[in-house]
Amino acid sequence: MDTQVCFSKKQEKVKKRVIWGIEVAEKLQWKGWELGKEITKNLVLKNLSLKIQKIKYRPPKTKFFFTVIPQPIFLSPGITLSLPIIFRPLEEVPLISDRLCLPAPTLQKEYTDQLWFEKAEGMFCVELRATLPCHNLICPPSLQLPMCAMGDMAEAWFCLDNVG
Repeated sequence: MDTQVCFSKKQEKVKKRVIWGIEVAEKLQWKGWELGKEITKNLVLKNLSLKIQKIKYRPPKTKFFFTVIPQPIFLSPGITLSLPIIFRPLEEVPLISDRLCLPAPTLQKEYTDQLWFEKAEGMFCVELRATLPCHNLICPPSLQLPMCAMGDMAEAWFCLDNVG
């Protein structure tokens, strides 16, 4: 009898900050995407001040991130605005190695960009980051197998951690 175990996907908590009365995420991150498919995330801006906030923004510079045509934003007190940011992955990651146990260092490539906002008080930005999927498995450095007669079979369990 086979047993299947299902784990629910952990909801990633977004770190937020308040700049000149505007609550906004520190960064938007895309993970678990497929090549050639667009993924949209919403950047939420909330006015925590008691006055109307006028904000201008500049679109991302790279060809991988898009947003709507920039127009001045007027946020009344307590109002929230969702700005859609689209990520379009256009490149594949070359397979670096087909070994099972790969060391953890820099096997990932990231797409990064910034979305700049401008107010009378100054400018601030939100980082846009998309991590390319990669094969990165960590296994124990050694494995102790039980004694076994010639021609017989022995089994041993070990943990394989997917950190990619």
